[in-house]
Amino acid sequence: MKRLIITIVLLITFLTPQEIAAQIKETPMPINVRNLVKERINTNKDARESIRIKIEEKTATKEAVKEQLQAKLKEKRQERIRTLFGKFTTRIEAAIGRLNTLIERMEERTAILEKEGENVTNIQSEIDSARTLLVSAEDSLTIAKEGLESVVASEDPKAGFTYIQDIVKDIKLTLTDVHSILVQTIGDMKGLRVQAEEKV
Repeated sequence: MKRLIITIVLLITFLTPQEIAAQIKETPMPINVRNLVKERINTNKDARESIRIKIEEKTATKEAVKEQLQAKLKEKRQERIRTLFGKFTTRIEAAIGRLNTLIERMEERTAILEKEGENVTNIQSEIDSARTLLVSAEDSLTIAKEGLESVVASEDPKAGFTYIQDIVKDIKLTLTDVHSILVQTIGDMKGLRVQAEEKV
């Protein structure tokens, strides 16, 4: 036991930390370890570069997918606007057709009343004003049809669609006015007919 302690004390005195450090410094690093470190550094650079490339590819793919989705949404919106406008156009054209037919019949009836000697000046003037309003509604509808594609293709289709909605409202109001005028004129024509029958 004493020998062991003496040996340890001697070792400690002869081998100080400075000597150990000096011995480590003096031993050169083997060449193969240096090569391994350089290879590892290069491998890490390559790995980082490949990761960076993958991230860029994913970002580009995400952007492409995002653009495709936006294009599809825009296309769907445009198709929806065209469909809604098509339905509206069909209804308005049918209403205009019915009102035109009604005006033609009223003009035929007015001609008959005039042949019978009735004063139809006021009635004819009301029918003419109704026809003028109806032509105006048809013109507005034509303008809306022509402007639809430019509205749909624009960068801000919402604003354009608002413009078309305003035209649609105007057309509806015009047709309502035409209808009101014709209803009142029909009443006037019936009144003329009743007066003619009373005279007989």
